[in-house]
Amino acid sequence: YNKEQIKYLAYLAYGSEIYQVRMYGVFLFGYLSDDDEILNYMRDMYNMVLLVQYLDLVLSMEDIIKGNHGNGMLKHLVLLENIVK
Repeated sequence: YNKEQIKYLAYLAYGSEIYQVRMYGVFLFGYLSDDDEILNYMRDMYNMVLLVQYLDLVLSMEDIIKGNHGNGMLKHLVLLENIVK
C-alpha cells in the first residue's frame, strides 16, 4: 500500500464504532505521523475529547446542583453538535 491508501484506511478505521478497529486506525495514524495533516487531525481529535470531557463535567455538576440526574450526556451531545457545525 502507498501512503495515500494507508491514510484512507486510517481515517476509515478511526471512524469505526468498533473499538479495536479504531485502535488500528490510531496505529496507522502513528505510522503516518510524519505527515502534518495527520498530526493536525490527531491534535484536533484530542482537543475534541478534552472538550467533551470538560462539557460532561460541567453539565454533570449543573445537574447535581439542580437535582436533575441522567440527562447531562444528552445535553453535552447537543452542545457538541452545535460546536462542530
